[in-house]
Amino acid sequence: MRSLLGSTIGRWLTVAVLVVAASGGGAYVVYARVSGSGQDSLGKDRQLVPVSRGALVNQVSTSGSLVFASRATLTFGSQGTVDNVLVQEGQQVKKGQVLASLDKATIASLEKAVAQAKVSVRNAQDALDQAQAPRSALELAQAEAAVATARLNLQKAQKARDELAAGPDADVLARAYSQIDSTKVSLDNARRDLELQQTQWDATLQAKRDHLQEAADGYRTVFRRFLGMDLTDAQLLHDPDSLLKEWGADLDALFGSAQRFQDLAQGYWAAGVPPDDPMTPWNETTVYGWVNLFPGKLVPGTGGETSAAQVVSVKGDVDAAWEALKAARDDLSTAELQAAKALASGESGVKRAEEALEEAQTALADLQQEPDPLELDVKEKQVVVSQASLDQALENLAKLQTDPDPLDMALAQTQLDSAQADLERAEERLALAVLQAPMAGVISAVGVEAGQAVNASTAIVEIVDPTIVEIDGVVDEVDVLFVREGARADVTMDALRGSVLAGTVSTIASGARSQQGVVSYPISILVQVPEGVQLREGLSATASIVIREERDVILVPIQALYGSFEQPVVRVMNNGRVEDRSVVLGNSDDYWVAVRQGLGEGEQVVMETQQATTGQFGMGQVFRMQGQGIVPGLPGTGGTRQSTGGSSSQRTPVPQRQDH
Repeated sequence: MRSLLGSTIGRWLTVAVLVVAASGGGAYVVYARVSGSGQDSLGKDRQLVPVSRGALVNQVSTSGSLVFASRATLTFGSQGTVDNVLVQEGQQVKKGQVLASLDKATIASLEKAVAQAKVSVRNAQDALDQAQAPRSALELAQAEAAVATARLNLQKAQKARDELAAGPDADVLARAYSQIDSTKVSLDNARRDLELQQTQWDATLQAKRDHLQEAADGYRTVFRRFLGMDLTDAQLLHDPDSLLKEWGADLDALFGSAQRFQDLAQGYWAAGVPPDDPMTPWNETTVYGWVNLFPGKLVPGTGGETSAAQVVSVKGDVDAAWEALKAARDDLSTAELQAAKALASGESGVKRAEEALEEAQTALADLQQEPDPLELDVKEKQVVVSQASLDQALENLAKLQTDPDPLDMALAQTQLDSAQADLERAEERLALAVLQAPMAGVISAVGVEAGQAVNASTAIVEIVDPTIVEIDGVVDEVDVLFVREGARADVTMDALRGSVLAGTVSTIASGARSQQGVVSYPISILVQVPEGVQLREGLSATASIVIREERDVILVPIQALYGSFEQPVVRVMNNGRVEDRSVVLGNSDDYWVAVRQGLGEGEQVVMETQQATTGQFGMGQVFRMQGQGIVPGLPGTGGTRQSTGGSSSQRTPVPQRQDH
């Protein structure tokens, strides 16, 4: 232990002398002369140390890992389906860049909510304006009209109640009997009108049916006439072209002029008229007669001249018969529809007349009965309701005639504030439907993909700012009171060996944490990242926090202190003799102490070396004996203390002395 202290003291004495030599120059010569030829007079266990000025720094060291302090986890704030995710993990983004969006249906719903919120704000504003505005002449007139209407309704209700309670008079009964007679006459007239309409429409429809039958017979006749065949009832529903196509009949082939007398030269006349072919639906004999025996001109189709006498058009006559049949069928359908409407109207008139008669008879029966207690109760309640309506109208008029109620205005203002808050929330949710980067940085996590359903709190994207880096560490409870926010710190990292980064204490936790009996306080140090350096989250780092710093002060080694805690002294070489001098001490670390009064720069003090006996009770020895480095009576002692980021902490003295 003594050898370790000796080597350490020797090393720091050399540093001190070099500092003084750099600033003053002459101190080194004095030190060399005294520690050389004059050293023997002090004894081998003592040395002369020149007094110099320098800086005394107290630090607390803490270890931890780097974190990106500025980060944001973005959510849509609404339930919906992800439409697009435009970024991926590790991608650099700019502030305002679109990162992801919800589907169009959700955005439309959010836009609707904003529109509804705006309407609510407008209505609330109108209500507040109305509550604050003076009453207009129109509002007063409307309120007075409402009072008059309520009075009239009350009078009507009272009259109806009184009439029901008193029963009908002779005039009322006479009117009831007259009403019955009138409705009976109306019923008789309606029934006669219905019977007359029924008769007329029966005749009309029968005539239409007869005409339809004639047209159907005519349609059958043309087919029987030209083709010798009878149409069935089902075939009457089809037009000639459909029938001829179904039969495979070609009128031009059957009735063409090329067929007339074509085979006379071969003796067909001798053989007679050809027989009917059972394989065809038409009669070949009839067709043969038209083609070869008709004295006039026969036209198979619709073309050619058909207006001249003795000219017959087969297709023309067939089509004419079909058009006549179709027209007759349409005419009958139209007449049936008109008849149904007319008769339905007549029947409706009869029913209305019957209902009117029944109502008149019921009204007379009601008049002849005693008043129904339930009906009297209803009339009485109507009077009560009318009276309440009048009271409310009078109250509304009174409010309009007085100044606005402060409570009403306060309520209207509260409702407006609530509506505006709802609008702000709706607009915020709509804005969040398209996520934008709140800052420039790097995407650290993407939690969803396109088409995925999400709720309001689902983490969509996490973005970090890699330029704002902090160290998360802890300090012991014995050091936390000396650490201040904004304190300077020197940061070193294994990943950047040989480099020291500047740092600042950004936060100190107000609450402690205890683990295995060790009490510590979480602390964060903001690291100043040099330009061109890209740090990564999670890197281990150590920060030495400056808790106290004094510059340009007189410094002597702790081993040069003698006396007591209350009256410390140093031994000064003065004109070749050693004398005791009282001093006022300041701050100290594990090796140096500041002297506020009693010494001057350039003087030499006696310092005990490690070979000095432990039986000598000097202040330096006391410093060495104090395990915590605290000397009672001094403003503060201790060098750098190391606080680990784990569950325990320790303090390890590390020499710290900086000279100008």
